[in-house]
Amino acid sequence: MTDNWENSVENLRKKKETAREQRLAQKKDDRVEQYFKVLESQAEERKKYNEEMAKTIFLTRGAQRDINSSLLYSECLYANQKHIEHKQREKEKEIKDWNEYEQQIIEEDATFNKNKERELCVRRMKAIENQNFIKGQISEKQKHKDKHETDKLEAEKSDIIKLQEELAIIRKNAQEDFDKAKHSSIQTLKNSRECVMKERESHEKQDAEMEIVCQIYKDTKHKIECTRRDQKKQEIQRMTDYQESACRKLVDIYEQQRGDENTRIAKAAAEIEAAESLKFRKKEEYHDKLLKDRKENYEDALNKNRKRKESEEQNRKWDMLNRMKCTEIMRNEDRIKEEEKRENVRKFGEMLQEQQRENNNRKAEKKAKEDSFKWNDFPEKDEKFLKYGEEVLNKQKADSKPTYPIEATIMEYKKRYGLVPPRQQKPLPNTEDKNRMNKAKLPIENRRICPNKNDSSSIRDCFCS
Repeated sequence: MTDNWENSVENLRKKKETAREQRLAQKKDDRVEQYFKVLESQAEERKKYNEEMAKTIFLTRGAQRDINSSLLYSECLYANQKHIEHKQREKEKEIKDWNEYEQQIIEEDATFNKNKERELCVRRMKAIENQNFIKGQISEKQKHKDKHETDKLEAEKSDIIKLQEELAIIRKNAQEDFDKAKHSSIQTLKNSRECVMKERESHEKQDAEMEIVCQIYKDTKHKIECTRRDQKKQEIQRMTDYQESACRKLVDIYEQQRGDENTRIAKAAAEIEAAESLKFRKKEEYHDKLLKDRKENYEDALNKNRKRKESEEQNRKWDMLNRMKCTEIMRNEDRIKEEEKRENVRKFGEMLQEQQRENNNRKAEKKAKEDSFKWNDFPEKDEKFLKYGEEVLNKQKADSKPTYPIEATIMEYKKRYGLVPPRQQKPLPNTEDKNRMNKAKLPIENRRICPNKNDSSSIRDCFCS
């Protein structure tokens, strides 16, 4: 019953199973298709790589290396030509800049000569103005110095007068203080004596009264009275000693004050005199030192001038001897160089003759090979070589670069393998290449054959001429 239902469990399971099988089949087909695509791409890459490697092997083996060497030589010629042109442009620019600089120097010199007289007049006027200004400053400075000295003398005089006035005031005040102290001490002494006399009189009256009243007790109190009498005497003596000591102290204080005042006055006067004498002494020492320094500087200048003249004379003598010795050494060196130059020229001539004989032998061998002309048996290999040479020639011609080395290599290959008839003349390069070859000079170390040149060196290391 449920088999006919579209959404039954069994039908849904069958639909999912069918969809899954279709997906698996599709994935399998996709993997197979992808595998064949990968195979095709790998085959193409392999073919391309094989072609590139075959071309690389073809270019790096056999006579193709000669074309590569010729190509490199052509590039070197082209670079050398550009370098020579660049050097020529730099030289022309340098000459142009130097001419412009010379013209500028000439114009500046003319302008300087025109302005030189004007500047000289201006400098003279400035010098005169400076001279007048300096003279005015010197006169003003002298006036200021005289005025300063006059003011200084007047100030010193006024200071001395003030000092004398102050000394007089100090003496007057000291005298007044002494008189006051003396009067006060005398008055104090008088008052103390009166007090003592009054006390004495009162004591005597009391003693008399006591004698009258205490007559009965005279025997018993005799010792007491004696003791009191001794005490009174001691007291009186003590008072007297105190007054005398006070007077002595007052006198000592007065004498000390008077002595100190006199000492201060004398000390101040001595200090003023010492300062004046020190100032005068320093001034004398300064003048003596200036005079001594001037004499020493004059003597040093004379000694330096004498030593300088002696040194110059000695240097002139040594210079003359050195010139004579250098002249002799240079003559010997020139003679030795001339002999070496002649020997090198002789050896160079012998080597050229040897090279000429070798060139003649090579030409004879070349002629013999051309006479024994045979056609090549490998046309396919020759066709590849000539095709590659034609490509390189076209590329060089398109870039306007020298083609003579490549053409010479191709012609040498044809002659080597018998691809040209005997006695065929070598084709000349076109006019443009010929002019370019004439201009493209080789460096000095390649153009020049020198017997003293090291064969392993890559730069010119011989300086014979």
